[in-house]
Amino acid sequence: MRIARLLIATLAAVLAGTAAADSVTLRTSVRVAAGRDVVLADIATLDGAAAEKLAATVIVRADSGAFEISLEKVRQRLVDAGADLRTLEVRGEKTVVRPAALVKEPPARIATTAIERDAITVVDPSLYAGNATPLAIACELVRNAHADAGSVLRIEISREDLDELAPAAGLRHEIVAKSSLAAERVELEVVGYRDHEVVSRNRVRLSPKFEREVAVAEGDNRRGTTLSSASFRIEKRLVSPTEAARLADPASVAGRALAQTVPAGTAIRADHLTKEIAVRRNDRVLVRREIGMVAIELEAVALEDGAAGETIALETTGSRRVRDQRRVNAEITGHGRAVIR
Repeated sequence: MRIARLLIATLAAVLAGTAAADSVTLRTSVRVAAGRDVVLADIATLDGAAAEKLAATVIVRADSGAFEISLEKVRQRLVDAGADLRTLEVRGEKTVVRPAALVKEPPARIATTAIERDAITVVDPSLYAGNATPLAIACELVRNAHADAGSVLRIEISREDLDELAPAAGLRHEIVAKSSLAAERVELEVVGYRDHEVVSRNRVRLSPKFEREVAVAEGDNRRGTTLSSASFRIEKRLVSPTEAARLADPASVAGRALAQTVPAGTAIRADHLTKEIAVRRNDRVLVRREIGMVAIELEAVALEDGAAGETIALETTGSRRVRDQRRVNAEITGHGRAVIR
């Protein structure tokens, strides 16, 4: 009995080793010309003789728009083609297929659609929409990550990295994100394929920028200075996503006092300005408190000044008896309103 169990365990180990020898790994995203068959080699990396024999297996027909191919669909197509999934490992979750534009882009296009500044090139991603070059794919990835920003997007990239994104004759390229696409500095890997073989891997870095109108200090302005229209100018600048979130609205700068000294040429941020007082001491405030699905509102009197977002002390009203009055701390949400968190 012991010998039989040993033989079974040995056989299982051999079968497991055999199963791991051949594999199909789905790529995250690919581009395929619309209207043609999408075969296994288009969407997956094939490892082993058994996997390579299935390279020409038709999975779906490419549509005119982007679509997804699930792991289960690939497995089913392979079974239909006669594959033995007991000895072939199929990995991944899904592959996003996007249409490849039939556009031949000359290398000179990179220079004609970019603004050069020293060793850094500023690229307008919208000029590459619909192309299938590595640069166009990289631009699309970053554009999608900032689709809800509501700002004009530009991408800064070094000349060296820009050269890595130039199309190479005879190669199919895949762009893989190696960092968050919403980061201040995005890192991508450019993978070059000849047929089904990886022949190159290169890392590139690019910086998303927003084109924004900003208020810029005309001269050195000390803390406490109330800004007039002559104290600043409005100009367009390229700013990082983090900087964009901190900038003051140029339309609301005039008449505001500075909370800190701002040197000439500095883009004025929201934290450079003193906060606007939303509630003043002795103002009546409607305080809201939410307990589960129930919301309670009560009146209170502010015991100190407060701006929106600040937490201040208040004293509840509604009773003439002093002993029924109590102090609460609440966050100011607007003029005459607060909430207990």
